[in-house]
Amino acid sequence: MSRKYLWDKIFYGTASFDSESAQLAMLSGLVRRLKCCAEAVIDVDKSEVRDFRIPLRGSELLCAAMSYAGLHNRSSDDYLTLLDELDNAGDELVKGWKPPSESFRRTLGKSHTTDVSWVQFFCKRSPSGPRKSQFESFLELAIAYCIFPYVASKIRDKALPRPQLQYLLLQTTLFSTIKWRRLGFNIHPAFNAKIAELLFQEGVDPNCQDTESDMAMASKEGWTAWTSLLLHGNLDRSQRSQTLTTRTWIETVILFLKYGSDPTVQWCWQARKKHGSSAVGGDSEDSLTTEIYTPDIVINAVLGNELEYEADLSSIMELLSRAKAEWETRRITRCVEDVS
Repeated sequence: MSRKYLWDKIFYGTASFDSESAQLAMLSGLVRRLKCCAEAVIDVDKSEVRDFRIPLRGSELLCAAMSYAGLHNRSSDDYLTLLDELDNAGDELVKGWKPPSESFRRTLGKSHTTDVSWVQFFCKRSPSGPRKSQFESFLELAIAYCIFPYVASKIRDKALPRPQLQYLLLQTTLFSTIKWRRLGFNIHPAFNAKIAELLFQEGVDPNCQDTESDMAMASKEGWTAWTSLLLHGNLDRSQRSQTLTTRTWIETVILFLKYGSDPTVQWCWQARKKHGSSAVGGDSEDSLTTEIYTPDIVINAVLGNELEYEADLSSIMELLSRAKAEWETRRITRCVEDVS
């Protein structure tokens, strides 16, 4: 199936065959392979040793399956069923895992030893900003891969509690590298405005707090989904070589503002700066300086020097200005109500 020049020979006389069918077929085949591949299973007998390693074959098959799932990304019962089957097949690979030593638990980023998903073994998120580097569930990984049909089906069908929906919103604001253990390459997902809007429609507040971050804030509200989106847009400019990613960040920022993000929020961030030559070795010295950021500062930093996004910058700043006026009106209204 991976060799296109064989398609007309394999599917001789089949007029309805297309690339989307191929993606679904590849996903199906990889799930089936996972179910019968002993080399992909966690070795229970070695789960306590110091040099424990994730099975390479497991990472290869799971990574390939997620890639085809992301390529297909078309809502259908077969597709959604296959993704559930993929999740179950992954869990089968780690079902014999025993609670490991404290040192290995730290390697996985886990503080407990129950209800562990295969995702926590085979892939992780690169540290970026204040968020943890560990994925907790297959649903989080699906958000990182922007697999909207699957995420939508789980959110709509499961009636998830508000704290979990807020947690999922935070996942849509991260631009972080997905690292598959034992593999020599990484996946760079984009921001996902479509999933964020779905969560807003479910009643999630764009200013919901991120209780798991260790970020120092310059406001009492704490770190939020909104500030996380702004931070990652600013942090990862050097990684975003594709215009598409900047475009999706712009779309997500506009969406957050339309759904009531706080346009006046402030936060602290430590930046490393160079200070000329040192007296000892002649090389420049680095120091950490704490700076205060606002939405205006970050949006201008990301888009201000890019002629390609000049119109986008103008539109966002106009929207931000209106949001500030509306925010101030609501603040005054609340003050009047409190006094009365």
